[in-house]
Amino acid sequence: MDVSAKKNLFADVDPTKPATNPATEIAALKERVAELEALLREKNEANLSPFRFEKASSKPNQEVWQRESDEQVRFALEAAGIGTWEWNVIKNEVKWSANMAGIFGLTNGATPQTYDEYLDLIHPGDRQDFVQAVRQAIKDKENFEVQFRVIRAGGAYHWNIGKGKIITGDNGQPLRLLGVIYDINDFKHTTEALRFLVDASHTLTSSLDYETNLQQLAALAVPRFADWCMVFVQETDGEIKQVAVRHSDPARTAWALEFQSHYPYNTRIGRSLLKEIIQVAQTGQPQYLPEMPDGLLKGVAIDPVHLEWMRELGPRSKIAVPLVARNRIFGVISFITSHESGRNYTLADFELAQELARQVGQAIDNSWLYRQAQESIEIQRQLDRLKDQFLSIASHELLTPLTTIKGYSQILQRDLLRLRTGNQPVLDQSTSRSVRILSNLVGQVGRMEILINEMLDISRIQSGQFHLKLTGGIILNEVVRRIVEQQQDADPDRPILFQPNTFELEGMWDENRLEQVINNLISNAIKYSEPGKPVEVGVGYATITNEAVVWVRDEGIGISAEHQNQIFDRFYRVRTPMNVSVDGLGLGLYISFETIKQHGGHMWLESAPGEGSTFYFSLPLPDEARPGGTEVAP
Repeated sequence: MDVSAKKNLFADVDPTKPATNPATEIAALKERVAELEALLREKNEANLSPFRFEKASSKPNQEVWQRESDEQVRFALEAAGIGTWEWNVIKNEVKWSANMAGIFGLTNGATPQTYDEYLDLIHPGDRQDFVQAVRQAIKDKENFEVQFRVIRAGGAYHWNIGKGKIITGDNGQPLRLLGVIYDINDFKHTTEALRFLVDASHTLTSSLDYETNLQQLAALAVPRFADWCMVFVQETDGEIKQVAVRHSDPARTAWALEFQSHYPYNTRIGRSLLKEIIQVAQTGQPQYLPEMPDGLLKGVAIDPVHLEWMRELGPRSKIAVPLVARNRIFGVISFITSHESGRNYTLADFELAQELARQVGQAIDNSWLYRQAQESIEIQRQLDRLKDQFLSIASHELLTPLTTIKGYSQILQRDLLRLRTGNQPVLDQSTSRSVRILSNLVGQVGRMEILINEMLDISRIQSGQFHLKLTGGIILNEVVRRIVEQQQDADPDRPILFQPNTFELEGMWDENRLEQVINNLISNAIKYSEPGKPVEVGVGYATITNEAVVWVRDEGIGISAEHQNQIFDRFYRVRTPMNVSVDGLGLGLYISFETIKQHGGHMWLESAPGEGSTFYFSLPLPDEARPGGTEVAP
């Protein structure tokens, strides 16, 4: 302790001034009892009737009463874990209750006789706070309260709380300090442990970079929980890697890192240094050493270098716990206290370290799972890019010869048909067969052209090159009617019913792309319905959103709810025994969805298995246009 602080503590006290009379002493004693009684009520540990000074009828009865009262007070204080002390300021004498020795961890029965000796029992880090609290109480003539650690036998420290009151004379000068102390070590450690776990949890979840988090965790643990903190992670190949090392003194941290650089852990000496860590990682069994005498170090050391390393750490107590999650050991976290701090780990500390290790293991596991997921996503992205690149190249390469084949096929088809209207009104059997073959060829070439164009559209969408050619004055009823008529001509046996909007809906749209969308929806309705089943096509208006709405309804096989969220994904097709014969690449709805989205609208469906499907899409109309018509909820 600062000697000057001791000497100046009562610089304003004049011990030469006369003491007070006995009446004043009795009044002060009554005040002391009242103070102790209030403190007992605060603890709620004893249920004593208030004790007071009363005038006794006879001296023997008074002595018996006093003895019994003192015994009750002593029992209540000990039951509550409260010790009392008194400092006679004038004589500089300290007296304390019998249980104070246990609170201060004194095993030899020695008790402090002076205030300075009393202060020497307080932890150096808290001594000045105690002195300042007492000094302030003397100055303000008020009670004081302070939390502090006491140094117990062996150098360990224990948390206590002290409360005191100043007793002054008639002249206002302090005569005595009356105080009580009770043990709050368990409460303090529990509170600090919970706070430490909360802070550690925040650190471990601050990012998905587990190595950075573990380095921050080591910094958090020192010196709150340890003088040394080291974290080791077991790589997928089984090698142990140190990712964090921390000491309360940065110079010691630098020494550990430099020592490690001279003896890497992948060398023989390096592995010998990690013998205990490797054992914990391999067995999954934690290590708890409340005391580590030098003889233990000699027994553990593999060679002189290892012994030197351990002695330099200066270990007093150690905990090493495996980092486990989902039955997998990810590494080990090690906590060491040194002789400088004088702290020995307890079973409560061991339990705290195990809980922390569980959180660390979970955090590492989450980080690794996230990293694996990111790697999988990146691989999928690369595959998608390669696939898009292939589609783009293949589509362009296929489209050129296909266009040539289609052109020559159409020329031959026209030449053969021209014979029918020329010199040979009736074609022979061979020529008629050639006409049919060419017609089928032109039809198949048209289908292939559609597929190739879809692949080109996919490539354009993925590369951001899918652009609309918007034209004003497009009347939606006319566009839809034209496509319905074309589909009806292609399939005369299929009833395709058209319900136009009562008012013309006009906007700025890409007419060719809209035709592609409507063609796709009607074609799907036909493909997934039994022959002869009707298809309904309609145009409506959504008043709330001022949008045109087009729908296509069929009475086909329907789509279950589990597939509806993915129906607009590229290459996605609903596979059921009822549609195995339906061809397609699963691109049409994806392209249609993207087309409508680029128009500022959206696409959705209503469907249930066995009840058919209705596909909708909306197109925004100009703000000034409120045409009305067949109301459709968007």
